[in-house]
Amino acid sequence: MRTASSQATFDSVVVQNAPIGICIFDRNDNLTLLNRSMAAILGVAEKDMVGKDPFRDIPAFMREDDQGLGQLYVDTKKSLRSSFKSRMSVTTPAGKHIFISVHMVPIFSEDGDHEGIIAYVEEVSEHYYKEKVLIDEIYKFRDLESIYRNIPFIAFRWSGQEGWPVQYVSDNISQLGYNKDDFLSGDLRYIDIVHPDDVGKLVSEVDAFERTDQIYFSDDYRLVSKEGDVIWVNEISLLTEDGEEAPFRYDGIIFDITDRKMKEKELERSKAHIESIFRATPVGIGVASNRIFVEVNDKLCEMLGYSRGELIGQSSRMIYPDDRSYEYVGAEKYSLINETGIGVVETRMVCKGGEVIDVILSSTPIDSESLSEGVTFAVLDITHLKDTERELQKRTEELEQLNSLKDLFSDIIRHDLLNPASAIDAYAQLLEEMETDERKLYFLNKITGSNADLMSLLESASRYEKLNSIEEVDFEKMDLASLFKIAITGLSREMECKGVTVDLSSEGPCYSYVNPFVTEVFVNLLSNAIKYGPENGVISADIIDEGTVWKVAVTDQGSGIDDTDKPFLFERFRRADKKGIKGTGLGLAIVKRIMELHSGDYGVADDPEGKGSVFWVTFNKVDVKE
Repeated sequence: MRTASSQATFDSVVVQNAPIGICIFDRNDNLTLLNRSMAAILGVAEKDMVGKDPFRDIPAFMREDDQGLGQLYVDTKKSLRSSFKSRMSVTTPAGKHIFISVHMVPIFSEDGDHEGIIAYVEEVSEHYYKEKVLIDEIYKFRDLESIYRNIPFIAFRWSGQEGWPVQYVSDNISQLGYNKDDFLSGDLRYIDIVHPDDVGKLVSEVDAFERTDQIYFSDDYRLVSKEGDVIWVNEISLLTEDGEEAPFRYDGIIFDITDRKMKEKELERSKAHIESIFRATPVGIGVASNRIFVEVNDKLCEMLGYSRGELIGQSSRMIYPDDRSYEYVGAEKYSLINETGIGVVETRMVCKGGEVIDVILSSTPIDSESLSEGVTFAVLDITHLKDTERELQKRTEELEQLNSLKDLFSDIIRHDLLNPASAIDAYAQLLEEMETDERKLYFLNKITGSNADLMSLLESASRYEKLNSIEEVDFEKMDLASLFKIAITGLSREMECKGVTVDLSSEGPCYSYVNPFVTEVFVNLLSNAIKYGPENGVISADIIDEGTVWKVAVTDQGSGIDDTDKPFLFERFRRADKKGIKGTGLGLAIVKRIMELHSGDYGVADDPEGKGSVFWVTFNKVDVKE
């Protein structure tokens, strides 16, 4: 029978020689036992570890993993439950990287008090590396399988029988949503997955192929996937015949060419779109190489009177009136292309029927690096435009002649008409002084009055023509109120004869940049107010500050103006119906022209306080300090 001492010795021997690593911690976290296997696994000596606190003295390599021995120990002590970790990485002092499994179990006394923790440790490095190799092989197999399943062609063996039953198909038929059994079971024949619109064509081409001596068959057609998607494929297959030269089977592959076909269709659509534009554009378009027509559109043919066949392959010299024009266009066009990349030349071309048309020729190189590749060109018929331009030039020359005649007439007014009129006035006044006969004096007075009207008209017409010949005038800073007072002074005689007074109202100096002849505006406005107002009346003149402009308003006490007449008052020789009142019809036209030269505004309105009218003009304000 074993004694307690012998039992303890036996237990110690068993623990020390156990095939797995064992270590024991007391309740104070000190390491009390480390067996030989544990020391061998960790590459440490028992004497260097026993009696030490693992959290302070345990080597750093034992805590390398995020969930190292220390953390596993803390978790076990905290929960007082056994803890296990199947794989933990550890690096020994010798630098060896190993993997261990750890099982920690709390120790309790007979009274149930926590006494410490025992840890069982086993090195699993060999198992880990074997497992890793196995996993790598699995992943490698999966990668190969993925590559195989996604390889861009599917292998088939078709029977030569009707409908082409499938004798073999590669696993990657799954790319079309089918599996091998769908075909090998006989449920599906190859023809069953061919697009219905392509079946007839494919059967016909296969039949025609089998009647030849060829053994390789190739064709593009469409298949329908299990989900109903349409896929374009290219088939390349080898025919194997039986002894009687009848088709036995086909071995081949099909490639998915859907992307290529879609790009081809897009290219065809783009080509059709360009050709549509090429045909429908209202401009003549073509392609030339070494000045030989390569392509032309319908519009160019229509423009020149040639058919497409008559132009293509011919030298463009045939559409120029002479060698000089042909050579000029070539030199100018290619010079501009070299400088700017595009050659635009205005020239003339000869149609098939001999008609010469004016055109603008625009050319662009097909390859900007090499003119030898040819050019695209556009021809715009500008004959109508040039005819209009020539007609306009003719009309301009005629207008210039008329303008010269107008200037001559203006000179005649100023000199040849005014001088005789002045002489008539002088002689009439002389006769009035000499004559005593009342009847003769009456007629002399009529002559004098009519001559005065004639002279006034001639002077106004001369003045109006002179203003119309001016495009720009010089301006200076002037006070509008002072200029208006000058106009009042100039009309004092007329005002006195009719008993009219002028009430001028202004807010101090009213500065604006004007030409001195702006006084004529005020004279004409006041003269109209005197003519159309009553005797002994009052004319109101106001210079009003309206922010950015001065508004000069002249209000008469006349009978007013119909709204239908107002839009035309400032046109020459247009007057409101005022019977018995003399006037040339040019006064307000002169006002209009002077205001246009000053970029000012003008107008007429009804007097809001009476039955008369208010004529007004505006001038831009100028700061007094400027």
